[in-house]
Amino acid sequence: MSAPSVASSVMRHRPFALCWSAQVMSSVAFQMMSVAIGWQVYSITHSAYALGFVGLAQFLPMFLLTLVVGHVADRYDRRAIAYICQAIEGVGALCLCLGAWHGWTDAMPIYAIAAIAPRVRSSRRRWRRCCPISSRARSCSRRRRGPLLRIRPR
Repeated sequence: MSAPSVASSVMRHRPFALCWSAQVMSSVAFQMMSVAIGWQVYSITHSAYALGFVGLAQFLPMFLLTLVVGHVADRYDRRAIAYICQAIEGVGALCLCLGAWHGWTDAMPIYAIAAIAPRVRSSRRRWRRCCPISSRARSCSRRRRGPLLRIRPR
């Protein structure tokens, strides 16, 4: 079976196609938000030093909260956590839009959003891997480990 026919056969499965397109759109939106954060901080401060703090604000929470995120992933429903993370990321993007619209003159709120958004994204990615997507999967149990997608031949 050649590569194009495999790709087209996989995309015929509606749950997979929806999951894959949502992941692609989410990744593109996150990359756009990352560029917008850096651009906005630099336009406010005109300082490469302040722009470097954006990277620190994105890295430090991921380093500090790694153990907490693992504990939460083991204790609670992963689908609910993924939905909550997506909502938090959307609220962060909305706050950035409103801040740009109203003309923020301080970079501190942007640093706060930059600290929250990547942590939420990486947590959502980690939790989403544990939830198989199929027409039969109704809930994601705490102990269930496995691939993101389980596609069975017909």
